[in-house]
Amino acid sequence: MKKLGILVLLVISLVGGLSAFAFAAGPYRGGSKMPSQPSMGMRWNQPDDSFPGRGPLFGITLTTEQKEKVLEIQKKNLEIIQNLRNQIQSARLTLQELSLKPTSPETAEQIRAKVKEIMDLRKQIQDVHRTMYQEFLDLLTPEQLTQLVQKEGQGPYGKGFCGVGPGLMRFGKRW
Repeated sequence: MKKLGILVLLVISLVGGLSAFAFAAGPYRGGSKMPSQPSMGMRWNQPDDSFPGRGPLFGITLTTEQKEKVLEIQKKNLEIIQNLRNQIQSARLTLQELSLKPTSPETAEQIRAKVKEIMDLRKQIQDVHRTMYQEFLDLLTPEQLTQLVQKEGQGPYGKGFCGVGPGLMRFGKRW
């Protein structure tokens, strides 16, 4: 029994000692090994003057005016998209109520109409995304457009995890 206690104590102290070394380095710094270097996080080593966050212009260097126009376009279109999403939510609730009614030809026709309405609203959201992306492209200079083409296939809207995926399919670029 005494040997088992000593063995358990030895294992606990060994695990504790190893975990102390593992946690001594502190939290992960996004690829930065040196404490003096700032963490890049999800920026994927992009310069500070590139488009912030994630999106179709991720990694493209924009002027201050272009950034302001992009944010205006986003704000305008995202209000429209939020309106459409609210309409979809309302239609889904109505569809749920219709599905609880007893089955009849009238109910089935109302359900078909609601499903068609939801699909039309989704298509409108896709159209708003496409026009927003086209407005973004209209803001870019020829140099920035070539930069965008070179960046295609990289980053959040690029090839995806491990180099496989659809690319910029969300914005009308299919197969």
